[in-house]
This record gives sequence, C-alpha cells and structure tokens, in this order.
Amino acid sequence: MRTHSHTFLKKKQSMSSCQRKWKEYQQLQMANADSMDNISELRSILSNEEKLQQCMVELGSVTRAVACKHVNQVIDDNEKQIEECDEKMHTIANALKRKGFDVDAYSLSLAVTDAEKHDNSDWRKDADDELERKRPCKITENNITRIVPIGASGYWRDCDNDEDAEIDVLDDSVSPMQNDVTEAKLSIFSHASDMADKDEPDAVIESAAIVIKGFRLPSNIAHLLKPHQKDAVQRILKTVGDEASGYLLAHSMGLGKTLTTIAVLEAFFIKNSKLRVVVACPKSCIFTTWCDEIDRWDEALDDQLSFNYTAANDETSLKKIIPKWSKRGGIIIMGHDRFRLCQTGETMFEFDFLVFDEGHILKNPDTLMYQAVDNLQVSRKLLLTGSPLQNHLTEYGSMIKLINPHVFDDAVFKKEFADVIDRGMLADASDSDTSKARTQIEVLTRMTENIVHRRSSTLLQMALPQMHEFKLTYKAPLPKSSGIFALTQDTMTCAIDKKVALACSLIRQIQRDTDDKILVFSWRKDVLEALSAKIPGLVMDGKCSTSQRQEMIDSFQSGEANVFYMTTKVGSVGLNLYMANRVLILDPAWNPTNDKQACFRAYRYGQTKQVFIYRFIVFNSIEEKIYRLAVHKNLAACRIVDERDVERHFIHDQLKNLDNFEEHHLNHAALNAIDPILCNILPKLVSCSSHDVLFADAEEEELSNAEKADADNQCHLMNSLQPLRTITDTNEVSHTIQSSAIRFDDDSLVPPFAMSYSTIGARERAKLCSEHGAEASCIRTFHPIRPLSDEIESHDLVFMSDDITGTANKLKGCQNKDWLLNFTRRGSFRVRSRARIGNVVSDWSEWSAEIVV
Repeated sequence: MRTHSHTFLKKKQSMSSCQRKWKEYQQLQMANADSMDNISELRSILSNEEKLQQCMVELGSVTRAVACKHVNQVIDDNEKQIEECDEKMHTIANALKRKGFDVDAYSLSLAVTDAEKHDNSDWRKDADDELERKRPCKITENNITRIVPIGASGYWRDCDNDEDAEIDVLDDSVSPMQNDVTEAKLSIFSHASDMADKDEPDAVIESAAIVIKGFRLPSNIAHLLKPHQKDAVQRILKTVGDEASGYLLAHSMGLGKTLTTIAVLEAFFIKNSKLRVVVACPKSCIFTTWCDEIDRWDEALDDQLSFNYTAANDETSLKKIIPKWSKRGGIIIMGHDRFRLCQTGETMFEFDFLVFDEGHILKNPDTLMYQAVDNLQVSRKLLLTGSPLQNHLTEYGSMIKLINPHVFDDAVFKKEFADVIDRGMLADASDSDTSKARTQIEVLTRMTENIVHRRSSTLLQMALPQMHEFKLTYKAPLPKSSGIFALTQDTMTCAIDKKVALACSLIRQIQRDTDDKILVFSWRKDVLEALSAKIPGLVMDGKCSTSQRQEMIDSFQSGEANVFYMTTKVGSVGLNLYMANRVLILDPAWNPTNDKQACFRAYRYGQTKQVFIYRFIVFNSIEEKIYRLAVHKNLAACRIVDERDVERHFIHDQLKNLDNFEEHHLNHAALNAIDPILCNILPKLVSCSSHDVLFADAEEEELSNAEKADADNQCHLMNSLQPLRTITDTNEVSHTIQSSAIRFDDDSLVPPFAMSYSTIGARERAKLCSEHGAEASCIRTFHPIRPLSDEIESHDLVFMSDDITGTANKLKGCQNKDWLLNFTRRGSFRVRSRARIGNVVSDWSEWSAEIVV
C-alpha cells in the first residue's frame, strides 16, 4: 500500500506541475495573440492616411516621418515580444511532451470543440456560403462530387497516399522562422497573387522531411543528418523498405552509420509500430554504441523516437523478452555470437528486419555466422561496415550475395572480376591487364550502386583536422621459425622488449610535451601488460565484461585516464574514443581492416585535434611483408570501392619477398615540421616514413571510349539476367516487374532490355567471315533480345550513328538465340529495339553500348 500511495502522490505532483506549465503556456499564448493584434492595428495606421494624421496629433503634432518611425518602433517591440513568447512556449511544450502531454494535440481538440459549438451559428453559415461562392472547394472522383476541407488557396486533399504533399499558404506578412518545421512543401502566395489567381507561388519552403514510397522520416530527425546520411536513408528506404531487399551501408569509420540506421528504423516504425527488428553487433558495442546512441538522440529530439529497444545479454533475458516483443514490436540488440546461437539453437525466433553491424565479418560463406544470416527467411537485411573490402574481392562478393543473391554468380564473379582486378592492381601489370581491371571496376560499381552506399574517409578529412600516419621501423632479434603463423607470433615474442622500450619512450615524450590522450593497440595481451606495468593506464581485453568496458570508456573520455591499452580484436571495433588523438599500433595485422578500424576510434566526428598514428614494424621481418600486403589491399580498396586513382606501388615479387621498394623517409627537419614528438626517438629507429604518401592521389585514369563501351555492354547483359527490373512507363510511373514479363498490368507491351553483343576473338570472327561472306570487322554477334518469349512475333531495330537515327528494320527470331548483325559500312553505331505482337508495339529499349566497326 505504501508503494501505491507513493506512486499516486508522485503522479498527483506531476499533474500539478503540468497544470502550472499549461497555465503559463496559455498566458503566453494570449500575450502572443495580443501582440499580433497590436501589429495588425499598427500596420493599418501606416496604410490609412486618416488614422496616421490622428496619430500625429496624439503624439503632439509631430511630423509624418516621426509618427511613422514611432509606429514602426512599436511594431518592432511587439515582434520581439512574439519571438520571446514563441521561444518560451516551445520550451514549455517540450517539457510537457516529455511528461506525456501533447500541447498541439490538446490545443487542436479545444479548437475543434469550440468550433463544433458554432456549427449552426448564422456567422458560420454565412462564412461557408461566401467561401463556396468565391472559391468552390469541390472535387469529383469516380463521378461523385464532394466538398473537401478548405485550404488557404483552394483545397487541401487527403494526402495519405500523396508522397509529395503540398500546402498553399496565403500570408505574405510572415516569413518562416529558423525553427519552423514542416513535413510538406509550403507554397507561399501573397494577397495580390491570390487575388490574381496565379499558379506560381511567391516563395516555396521545401520540407526537411524525407518521404520515400510511403515511408516518412520527420523533419526533427532528418535535419540532424549530414548530406551523405540523408542520401543513404533515402536509398535504404527505397531498397529495403519499398522493395523488401537487402542493402550494404559501407560508410567509412567515423561517418555516423549508427545515426543513419536509427533514422532508417524511425521511418520504419512510424509506418509499422509493431515491426520486429534485431540489431546484431559486437558484444562491446551493445551499450557503448547502440544503447548510448539511441538514448542520446532520443533525448536530443523534441519528439521522442517511435520505437522501444532492449538489450539481450544472455539466453535467460532473451527468453523473457521475446514473447512481449513478438506481439508489440521494437528492437532487440544482441551480440553476434548470441544472434548466431539463436538462429541455430532452440531459441530461434521470427523477426522482420535484421541490422548486422560490422558486416565485414560475413566475408566467408563457410563460417557458421555467415550461414546463420544466409539461412534467414528475412529479406530485409541492412549490413553495416566501414571496410567492405578487406583481404580479397571475393569476400566483398560474399557480402553482396547475402543482400542480393542474384547480382553475381560466384564462379563468374571470381573469374571475371576478382582475378581480373587483382592482376591489374600490381605495379608491373601490363597495359591490357590495367585496362581490363579499370573496366571491371566500372561494371562492379554500376551493378552494385542500388544496393551499396559507400562514402570514404575523404568526408572526414574535409570536416576534421588532419590525420598523420607514420611507419616506425626498428631493429629487433629475428626468430628462425618456419610457417607464416608461427613466424608471425615468434617475431612478436622476440621483439617484445624492444617494442615495449620504444613505445614507452614515445608515450613518455607525448606526456611530457602535450596533454594529448593516447590509445595503444596490440594483438598480444602480454605486450600490453608489460607496457602498463611501466606506464599505468586502462587495460581492456577479451576477458573484460560489457559493464567493465563501459566503465573504462567513460573514465577515459571524462579525463580520468590518458592512456588506454587495448587488444586490437576487442578495441578496434565500434568504440567512440574521439578524446584521444595519438594512436600506437604495436604490431601489424594480416587483415588491414583491423588496424584501420583502430585508427578510426580517434579519427571521427567530434575530434578537434590533429590525429597522429604510429605503426611499429620490425625491420627486415615478416612484419614488413604484412605491412606491404596491408598497404596493397588498402590501395586496391581505394580503387575498387572508393573509386580513387592511387599509385600501384608493388610488383609481385615485392609482395612475396622483402625486395626493396621506394618509401618516403622523413628526416629530422621534416619530422619537426609535422610531429616534433618523433624527433626525440628518431635515433632509436632504422627509419621513419610517411604512411600517408602511399595513398596520395595519382594521375586520374579515365576510362577510354573502348573501356566505357565494354562496361556499358556488360552492364546491359547482366541487367537483363536479373530476376527483377525497374522500368518507367510512358506516364512516368515507375514499375518493378519480373524480368521475364512482356506486358504491364494494362496489357501494354514492356520495352525490351538494351541489346548486348558478344566480344569474340580474331579466330572466331574470321570463321564467321568465311561462313557469311562478309568482312570480319563488320560482323557482330548479339545475344537474344530479352525478355525471351515465343509470343513476341518480331522486333523493330533502329541504328544510330553520329547522332543520326536510321529507319526501322523488322527482325524475327532474335529473342530465341544469338544472332549476327552485318554492318554495311564502317563507323560508330548504337542499336535499340522494340517488341511487336500483331499491331501492338512496345516503347523503344535503351540504346546499346557503342559498337565501333
């Protein structure tokens, strides 16, 4: 009973507090209305000569100019009063909303109640008759005419199915304020424009809300997003939301993938409050990333987020959560391993949408984690990663297959993309190999542009202070082990004393000369223990519980400690440690993503200082080889997924062995200009080189016309083999249909796919020449025109050369098998087709790739 009495008392006090705030809000509302009335009356004085003369007398027979100045000053005072009232009302409204009282909804209900009292009043009827006479507000649909709600300049339709709702505003005296929020497009009409019945508004305010195919992200969240995040949200809502497919959000570390995902989920929950979402992430990120981020943005918003979430740390808590969650919807956040066990064990449960953080771990189809995701019946999957390409391009292909299994065939992907691009990445690649690699990168980019959203760290470089990376090479005893794994571990063991001594020198120098905070990463726990024994600091490894990790992160970010030691596997993922700006990577990783992620714990939004990265490498050891391979893999990623032109630094032998390659060594003077801290430890190093220089932009490599034509042709063929296609009809309406479909719903014919042709060798072409009695260079072999159907009687073909379009030619049987086209003259051509069944013809297809004869 005591508990219930206490609860009731708290609720009563809360109601009393809300009532006081509501009363204050109403008083401000009345003051606001009085000020608006004052402004209206004062403006009428300025526009009426008789009133102005009277005002001049009342002010003591002052001149006209003095009277106008006085009136304008009073208007300004009232406008300031309105601004102050608006600001206070906004603050009170937010405070009431947090306690469950919606001021706008309550005000609206009062207004409706008041209006209903006057339904039969004479003035109400007169007003309706006048509006009906001057601007008939009727709409006819399906031969039924009805009166619709009045808008300011016409009528305001029911917009439930109108994605781009528009509202006309008849008021040229009020301009939108900075904090005005609208979820529709506002067209502002002046009184003069409205009287003249002009169609074009005097001003237009575009909504900040994001509206895609029935999904709506309100302005209060959308305006928090940066441009790359807004673009990602729009694309994800279209692909994952409307098309119920998968998507890869591949923004570089530090670019706000979590907020982007929260925005996407908000739009989903606004549409379906009972949606069941699972977020699978590293265990260390459950609270430090996801829970904290959701709470932070929920508190920052005027309106709270539409969804609830809960964290499931173990099987017991999960079993308690699932029954209620299955009925009510919401988000369950769990670790990767917990998710995998759920999908393969007795606690398997159904859900609607999977968000998989650190999606690059799904790179190997043979792992249990990959199979757990691949076997899901859920089509809506959103994979998040800052490093989509790690060791090899086939791993990237494996991730693509999870979100859209139809884009590439595994065998074709390896042969036509992975192997070809790998050959073109080496410094000693032939011109032919580099040309083929450029072409295949272009095709890969185009074929994935609707399911992958990539933004590189270039965006961070534009927004943050500079990041400097150094390779610190030092001598240490070398082991005589055999085998790559044993040699790697034994090198670390032999070098531990030298490594720790060198790291201590650097850390002490940083502490002596700066107040910078330091992150230290190593794959070996014994290395971190040896360091922390000499220079105390926080130590986080795999044995630390989730709560212990959170306590250490909070302690570091708040300034209680300035050195944070972490094992690379645990600390490089998902943590936001922007208070640090010095990062030591004590041993290189075979997978370059791990080291790269470690760097971006500090280099991310919120960083206010220059960031310095120090990579420790044992001279003339396997660590040199690991480092070179990492650089080579990262350079490949720059070219393939970031579409950057960077140098090819390594030939095959330099990756396989320890042959010398040119590095940019820094002397004392150069270091002093960039990072004076390193000058004091330079004598202890074999060399200090710039890691950044290896990734400098190279001379731009544009696709040649032949490469572009080849890429166009391959894309046309691959698109025609996909199970679905999106096409726009003559009424500019977009349709997603089966690729085999030959008719739209209205029975009109679907346009064929763009035609594609084979690229054949000289020997095959010579054979065709002898068989058909034509010049080999004038013959082209075309693939069947899709969609394939015996119902299609024939195709019309049109040729374009030098922007001159030729006449149509009728062709039969080209939808069933490969067919030959003999060009009668030389030149550059494009071809397109349309399908014909009887007298019914489709629209024309897109033009083919360029054909040079």
